[in-house]
Amino acid sequence: MKSTGATRAGRPKSRGLPFTLGLLGVTGLACTVQVDLPSVVAADASASPDEAGGISGDDASVNVSVDVAVDVSALVAVDASMDSLRPDDKPGFHGGDQCGNPHDVGLKSNSVEVIVALDRSLSMQNVPFDSTTRLDAAIQAIVGLIAAHTRVQFDIELFPGSQDCGGLACCAGSPASVQPGSRNSTSLESQLVCGTGDSACPNQGNNSPSHIALQKCRHYFANQTAPGFVSQVVLLVTDQDPTCEGDAFTNDGLCSQADGEAARLRDAGVQTFVVSLSDDASSTSCLKTIAAGSAPNSSQLFVAVTGQAALQAAFANIMSSVEADLCRFYLARPPNSSRPITVTLNDQPVPPAGSSGQDGWTYDPSSRGLVLSGKFCSAADSTSPVVQDCWP
Repeated sequence: MKSTGATRAGRPKSRGLPFTLGLLGVTGLACTVQVDLPSVVAADASASPDEAGGISGDDASVNVSVDVAVDVSALVAVDASMDSLRPDDKPGFHGGDQCGNPHDVGLKSNSVEVIVALDRSLSMQNVPFDSTTRLDAAIQAIVGLIAAHTRVQFDIELFPGSQDCGGLACCAGSPASVQPGSRNSTSLESQLVCGTGDSACPNQGNNSPSHIALQKCRHYFANQTAPGFVSQVVLLVTDQDPTCEGDAFTNDGLCSQADGEAARLRDAGVQTFVVSLSDDASSTSCLKTIAAGSAPNSSQLFVAVTGQAALQAAFANIMSSVEADLCRFYLARPPNSSRPITVTLNDQPVPPAGSSGQDGWTYDPSSRGLVLSGKFCSAADSTSPVVQDCWP
């Protein structure tokens, strides 16, 4: 029999089913699907209805019941494989409403650096302070401070320091960073007493050149290249107004210099706290001026203490204020302003703090600053929050 080369009716070309059976498995959910096959044209008009599978006419269609076994797990796997094509931050918007397009907002965390400027003049060494001396009490409190606040970078500035400053009669040493490994060591106490190269220490004389110490702190911060956002602080620990034997300036002149340095530090974004280990108002009037120059609207930057417990409490209050900056974060980009942001910490939602000041987060659009407060600030010791916004 000679072949006509035509396609017989009932054997359509491959145009048929509107879904791909290749995605379906042979086990799983069984279902019956009604499929409308497309038009079938009888190309061989001489073929009988039996040969054509019972289809007659030039244009015929048929309903066919097809039992298909669908492997649901295979379809889930296919859908999961598509996740690689979606944005990494799309799953898991933590807001209360639904969001079809969540995005993580990158954060830049803040860091804190504190220079402890310690007076080690003769009055600090010799005047009793509870069961010890002013200097020894200050050293013990500072060592405890540094050991307790591991998230803060500490530097030490000692004054006066004749050996540190090349034999000058009245000067201050350069700030030196405290390395994490030496925070609890006796070498730190030794450094606080003598400083680097002070072979004749602790006999440093009566000078208390805090004005020069503040200047050294300002220069140190100005020459420092610190990555990211840094809060910089000076903690001045002394028992008297600035003095300097043989200096051409009077004490009032030295006070003006110290006040000017505190103001310059303030203008550079550096906050100065002053802790006086003396209750003699006549010998510490300038110290109050220095603190006021650091922040004119704050009276909390100057603290006078007369005992070790009060000294430790003053340090704790200061560090509580300082470490609040560690709970300040900056958004890398402005979030979508039409939808609220969501904040999580350790996979737990953080609520907005609100106007009543409860624990939570606040956001300042003008500076792109996010601040955690209360228990959430404390919980941020080991991790940073995750901020998400929602886009259409």
